[in-house]
Amino acid sequence: MNIPFHTLVTFTIDILGMAVSLGMMFLLLWQAPHHRDNRLAAIYMAAQVCWCFSNLIENTSGLFHGRVIEQFIHASLLIMGIHCLAIFTLAVHATGLWPKLAARGVVAAFAGYIIGSAIPVMQGKFVLSLPAGSDRFHNVGILTAGWIGFSILLVFYIASFILFRRSDVHPGMKWGTAITTLGFVTIGIPPLMNWPTDILANSVSACFFAYAIIREKLFNPLEEMNRTLAATNDQLLTLTKELRESEARLAALLENTPDAILAADLDQRLIISNAPARDLFRRRLDLDLVTGMNPFDYLPPDLISLFRDYYNRMLKGESFTANHVMKIPDKPRDVEVSGFPIKMPDNKIVGVCCFIRDVTASRLAEKELMVAKERAESGNQAKSNFLAMVSHELRTPLTSIMAHAMLMCDQNGPLGATLKQEVRDCAKRIYDSAIHLKGLIEGILQFSRIEAGRLDLSFEAIELDSFADFMKSQGDTLASTYGIHFVFEPPPSGRQWVCDLQILRQVVINLMANAFKFTTEGEVRVSLTLEGPVLRIAVCDTGIGISANELEKVFEPFYQVSTGSTRRYGGAGLGLSIVRRLVQELGGEVTVWSKTGEGTCFTIRLPDRKMTTDPLPGTTKPA
Repeated sequence: MNIPFHTLVTFTIDILGMAVSLGMMFLLLWQAPHHRDNRLAAIYMAAQVCWCFSNLIENTSGLFHGRVIEQFIHASLLIMGIHCLAIFTLAVHATGLWPKLAARGVVAAFAGYIIGSAIPVMQGKFVLSLPAGSDRFHNVGILTAGWIGFSILLVFYIASFILFRRSDVHPGMKWGTAITTLGFVTIGIPPLMNWPTDILANSVSACFFAYAIIREKLFNPLEEMNRTLAATNDQLLTLTKELRESEARLAALLENTPDAILAADLDQRLIISNAPARDLFRRRLDLDLVTGMNPFDYLPPDLISLFRDYYNRMLKGESFTANHVMKIPDKPRDVEVSGFPIKMPDNKIVGVCCFIRDVTASRLAEKELMVAKERAESGNQAKSNFLAMVSHELRTPLTSIMAHAMLMCDQNGPLGATLKQEVRDCAKRIYDSAIHLKGLIEGILQFSRIEAGRLDLSFEAIELDSFADFMKSQGDTLASTYGIHFVFEPPPSGRQWVCDLQILRQVVINLMANAFKFTTEGEVRVSLTLEGPVLRIAVCDTGIGISANELEKVFEPFYQVSTGSTRRYGGAGLGLSIVRRLVQELGGEVTVWSKTGEGTCFTIRLPDRKMTTDPLPGTTKPA
């Protein structure tokens, strides 16, 4: 049989390429069959073997039939696509881009293109078999779809070379990919497209792959294992250093904690003890604690049963806190013992831990505080009783003084008619002073009743219209007395409110009297408004006002804004304190706004006891 020169060269190159590619494939799989990069490289080699084999079959069919069978040409095209897909996937994975979603998306899209083009390729839409020439049987022509497919594969070959070129893989892999790419380019060059230059290039690239693998630089599992071990060793050294630092910090924390800390394992062996614990056992039992010892072997009979019970409770998962008096040679100490089990993340108990805290000083402070509290309460009760007794005793002679002074002032009476005008004027001043003194005594007496908790409240339904008339009447009287303009804003008519009427009247009178007393010009404005279940009473004036730094103290007992106001306006400083306490007893609150030279405004907010028995939000009823 006469074999053309072209076919003889093709047979030789195909057989050589198959042998080299098969040898490389078995070498890769023998070296590391489970390594993913080696598997991808083996697929690449297998595609080269198939490429060489299909090319060999093409020329063999031409030798026997005088023309290459088109199905073999189409099969070779599909194998070219698989070859390109294998080397591109290997490049993406070997260069570390595989974890990125975009890289895997490109690989998937390329694989989809290869699968989708299988039917058009087999239908002859990519290449066309041409009549054989005088010197060769292999003669094809590339169609438009073939040129498009050729361009796509060339792009991915070049991309594979670029990925390897920018990575640190062995140079043999880079050269092999470059040669494969150049060999593929020759398929599109008319003078070379019918010669097996692509097969020759793949065979040469396989040699470069062989060189890279023989040099143990490409996908060598031992080298990779060594790198992994080195990195793991570095991590272990770092973790060891951090662990030692953590242990040092923990040891410093335990040693400097004032509480005695003890920990034992499941065999009752001591695993942790800090300096306060060692000092405590040395003073109490003359025992030096050592890690690994069994403390129960050295406890006295009065403690061993107690602490063994604690130990067993902790082993069952129980936490506890108990108080004891520990006998120390110098003096007894009150201690608080807290214990809990040591659990792993899976709740498995691996030991117990105990904290012993010396609470002698705190217990002594608690006792002293209790004694001081009892003394303060006793003194406060004695003060209230004294104020109530003195106030009561003062009212009897004061009533007599007021009665005699009133008889002396009455110029039509049997006594006043016999006195001169100067004497009656003097008696009038005595009567006015007695009235003032009576007001002070009544205030002190009521304050003492509040302090002693003997204030009796009587809640009843009151007509707001009637109460408004009372307020207006009192305001008009005070306005005529002080010569100040009075403005009153009544509530909606026909409403009732559950409250203590006498207490409410006293509160309003006190605030209105203060407003008129401290106002020299302008007006006093009083308003009653309803805000849902809350009655709002506002008493505002245009008087002297109160400075910001004294505003918070106006409700304190016996406090005066200034000594000058005390001399000018009088009073003992109990009025506003009594107002606040009475309002709190009613379940409400009183607030104040003031600015020096502009006036003051007191606002009372009271709940309707028919609707709620609780104080307003944010208020507390005094004890």
